[in-house]
Amino acid sequence: MTARRRTGLLVAALALTLVAACSGAQDGDDEPTRPADGSGSSLTPNPARAEQDQIEYADGQDCHQRKGRSEVLACEFGDPKGSVHVVLAGDSKTEQWVDAFDAIGKERGWRVTSITKSACAFTAAELGSPDDEVNTSCEQWNTRARQVIEQLRPDAVFTELYKLRVPKAGRDIDGDEQHALMVQGLEDAYGELAARGIGTVLLDAGPRSDEDVPECVLEHGDDTDECDITEDEYDDPQLRFPTASAEQVVDAVGRARLVSINDVVCGEDGPPCAVVSDGVLRFRDSHHFTRTYTLQLAEPLGERVATALTELAAG
Repeated sequence: MTARRRTGLLVAALALTLVAACSGAQDGDDEPTRPADGSGSSLTPNPARAEQDQIEYADGQDCHQRKGRSEVLACEFGDPKGSVHVVLAGDSKTEQWVDAFDAIGKERGWRVTSITKSACAFTAAELGSPDDEVNTSCEQWNTRARQVIEQLRPDAVFTELYKLRVPKAGRDIDGDEQHALMVQGLEDAYGELAARGIGTVLLDAGPRSDEDVPECVLEHGDDTDECDITEDEYDDPQLRFPTASAEQVVDAVGRARLVSINDVVCGEDGPPCAVVSDGVLRFRDSHHFTRTYTLQLAEPLGERVATALTELAAG
């Protein structure tokens, strides 16, 4: 935990015990103090409620599987009669793009199917021991998800990575081995689809902070650049799946493409990556984007995925 994080938690804890009030120096020139609960924030979404700014499925839809369960849940979005079919498969890092793909699909004539599960990357890696319910259910879900995808025969599967490496699960393996096993599991999963003529579009992992972004924004008020994601955080392999590893997977599979929008998020020159832009709070925690921001990213994401699909179709 960084010093900034430790200070932030202390300040936030103290601030939440106070009644929001106006304060100023004796000359009256200071700005009023912003309420610690975020009620005075001009940001969208309000940082105090940012966690709620994520996909909300329609009544009756059961689309995202929980931890510990292995049944595959699938929902349809985009253009139901679209000539291009894309399946979103993976964990919550992939699920966060469902609304953006719904918009992309309707605009571009894509049929979109979501198959997602909490804390479960789309991989063929061995994740856990038989008595580990969460990881065992993830393995079972992955096997069933690949079977469902094979039956659907989409043009491609889209996924973003969150899990950086497989859990030890009682095995005598270090961090490098855990990462290598995840890379191999990704190659196996994508390769299995490729053998059946189904391509994979892998989204390069987005930036991740070492602290909760909305909490930091609440602490710093208008000085949101204090919460921006630094180059050290961006390059930390403990925080985001390395681009070099993603490139390795794509090169090994062949029928796969790596897509990135990090230049849009962080700018052409790279980090620091702003957590607020044009009044929009981009993150709802340390690494998931707000729904508001994913919809802003729909256009560039759609363009780049479309290019990848064209390349995959061309062989």
